[in-house]
Amino acid sequence: MNIKQAMDKFPKSKLFIFFLITMILIAIALLSQLLIFSLNKDKIVKGVYLNDLNVGNLTKAELLNILKENFQSRVKDNVLTLKHRELEMKINFSDIGVNYNISRAIDQAYAIGRSGNLFLQVLNFGSPTVHLDIPTDYDREKLDETISSFEDKILKKVKQAELVFKDETVLIRSGHKGEKIDKTKLTEEIANLIHSGKGKVIEVPTVEVLPDKIDVDDLYKKISRPASNAAAKVEKNKIVIVPHTPGRTIDKTVLTALKEKIDQSEDQEFILAVSYTPPQLTSADVSKKLLKDTLKTFSTSFSTSTSTGRNRAENIKIAVSKINGKILAPGEVFSFNKIVGERDSETGYKSAPTYVNGKVVPGIGGGICQVSTTLYNTILPLNFQIIERTNHMFTVNYVPLGMDAAVAYGEVDLKFKNTTKWPVKIIGSVKGNTVSFSIQGTQETPAGRTIEYTSKVISSSGYRTKYIYDPTLKEGTTLLSHKGSKGYVVSTYKVEKQDGKIINQTKIYTSYYKPLNEEVIKGTKKVPSSKPAKT
Repeated sequence: MNIKQAMDKFPKSKLFIFFLITMILIAIALLSQLLIFSLNKDKIVKGVYLNDLNVGNLTKAELLNILKENFQSRVKDNVLTLKHRELEMKINFSDIGVNYNISRAIDQAYAIGRSGNLFLQVLNFGSPTVHLDIPTDYDREKLDETISSFEDKILKKVKQAELVFKDETVLIRSGHKGEKIDKTKLTEEIANLIHSGKGKVIEVPTVEVLPDKIDVDDLYKKISRPASNAAAKVEKNKIVIVPHTPGRTIDKTVLTALKEKIDQSEDQEFILAVSYTPPQLTSADVSKKLLKDTLKTFSTSFSTSTSTGRNRAENIKIAVSKINGKILAPGEVFSFNKIVGERDSETGYKSAPTYVNGKVVPGIGGGICQVSTTLYNTILPLNFQIIERTNHMFTVNYVPLGMDAAVAYGEVDLKFKNTTKWPVKIIGSVKGNTVSFSIQGTQETPAGRTIEYTSKVISSSGYRTKYIYDPTLKEGTTLLSHKGSKGYVVSTYKVEKQDGKIINQTKIYTSYYKPLNEEVIKGTKKVPSSKPAKT
C-alpha cells in the first residue's frame, strides 16, 4: 500500500489534527530558536571557530580579550628556532613583523549568521560549524633573508668544476656536492606556526645539490686560443704596451677521456696536456720598435722685422707649444683646433694680420695658419688620411701653391688620422725665425718607396691696385699698405715612387685662391711754396 492509499483511508479529521500538531511543534521550535537568538543577539553564534579556537557564544569584548592574550601579546614572546644538526638560529615573531588583524577577525566571526532578514538569521543561528582564519601578515622578504643567512652559515655550498690557468699550466679542479634549504617546505611550516600563534623548534629540511657535469665543448673553447701579437695603445698621452699572448691548443679527445673521472671526483686537480705557439710580435719586439724612426721633418720661415711680425712669431710659438709632444695612437684623429684651442688674448695671443672677408685686417692669433700649414706638410708624405684641409683665401708665401692648410677656430680645422699600426709622436719647435715639425714613429714604408706632392697651376687672375688718399700726408708721398697677389686655381697631385720611378700619380684636390688687391696710400696735403716773395 502506498502513502497516497494510506492517506485516503486515514480519517480526514485525524489528518487535520496531525497536520495542526506538526505546525505547532515547528512554530514552538522556531519561537524557541528566536528566543535564544534574541537572548544571544550580542554574541557570536555557536559553531564559529577562529584558528581552531571555539569562539561561539562570546561577545566581541570577550573575544577581543581572548585573542589579545592568545595572539597579539605573544608576538613579542613567540620564538621560532631553526635547527640543523648542532646549529640553531632563533627568529622572534617581532623580528619578521608578524601581525594579527584581531579587529577584522572579530568582525568576520560576528557577521556569521547575521545576513538576510530576521527569519533567515534565526535559521542561520543553528547553522553547522564554521572555521575562520585570523588575518595574519609578516615580512616575507625579511623571513627569506633570515633563512638565507642561516643557510650560508650551516650548509656546504655546491662547488662547480673550474678551469685554472697557472703560468704555462692548465688544470681542471673538480667540484663537490652541497646542500641547500628546502625553502618552500620550510616557509610553509613557518607560515602555519605563525598562523597558529605558536613558537617551535623546526628541523630545517634540506636537499642535496650536485655540481653540473663538465661540458667538453665549452672547456675546449675556453682553453684554445690563437696567438696574439703585442701592441701599443695611448692613454693620457703616454704609450702603453699591450702584452702578447701565446697561442694555446689541446686535443679534444683528451678532455673527453677525462670527463667521467672529473664528474665522479670531488676537489681533485687534473693537469691538462696543452701546447703553445709563440706570437709573431712579442712585447719586447714592440718596445724596441716604438718611436725609433724620424719619419718626416718639415720647416717654414717667418719674419720678425716689424712689430706685427714679432706678434705673429709669439702666436706661432704658443700654438707650437700646444702641439709639441702630442702622441697619436693608431686610428686616432688629430684636430688642430681641439689641441691648440681658442685663440684669444687671455691665452697670450697677440694681434697680427689675418685674412677676413677678402681683406687683410689685424686679428688676435694672426700667424697660426703657418703652424697648421707646416704641420700639414710634415704629415703629408706619411700617407696619413686627411680628413679636413682647406686652402687660404689668398696665397701665402711660406709654402708652394696648393700646399697650405688654413685654420680658424670654430670654422675651419685641420684634421688627419694616424693610419699606421704604430703610435706617432709630433715634435714641434721654434728656433730663430723657423718653425719646424718632425714625426717620430715606426718606419713601415718599403725600402725605396717615397711619396711626394706636386702642384699644377690651372689658371690665374691679376689683381688691381687700390689707392687710398690721406690728407695728412704730403702731396706726392706714397706708402704701400699691403702688396697685391694674383688669384689661382691649383691642382695638387700625390706622386708615389719606387726607387725613383713613378708608380702612381693621383690628383688629391684643387685649391682656389682669390686675387688680393694691392693698397697704396697717397698723400694729398698741400705744401707751401719755398720761393721768396717779390718786392
